[in-house]
Amino acid sequence: MAGSQITTILTNVATVLASVTGVQRVHPYEPVATKPENVVAIMGGSQAVDYWSLIPETTRPHRLQGFQMEVDHVLLFQHYYEVGDTTISTPAVRTIVLAVLDKFNNTFAIVPQAEMTGPIDVDWPTVWRLADIFLVHKTVYRLPVKELYVVQ
Repeated sequence: MAGSQITTILTNVATVLASVTGVQRVHPYEPVATKPENVVAIMGGSQAVDYWSLIPETTRPHRLQGFQMEVDHVLLFQHYYEVGDTTISTPAVRTIVLAVLDKFNNTFAIVPQAEMTGPIDVDWPTVWRLADIFLVHKTVYRLPVKELYVVQ
């Protein structure tokens, strides 16, 4: 879509997300395939998987008057966090969920072209097998964002 600032929006949302205490390794893409030597930098070590992916889930453009476009995006955050001793990892991941909810429910503008149009939605952590190797807590968030731009 010519004129859309989705890349800038993702970059700015990733910056806001990375500023939350307990959040690390935020990627504005889904790292589904990577070279073995990059796994630790992207995902964390085999005993410490902890990373985030941030991608657009849906985009619905609406044409307004003239050359104005309004676009409703839903941004999908996915957090993968190691499952270790559940008395430690479960409370830790829940603390991160609450911190992310607090941060995004109290942030409204992202960039001049976009604003958050509703509270962030969360699917609480579930145990997930990542790449048939790592047992992780997987948490999914959905953030509605409205973008406005002019096409000329």
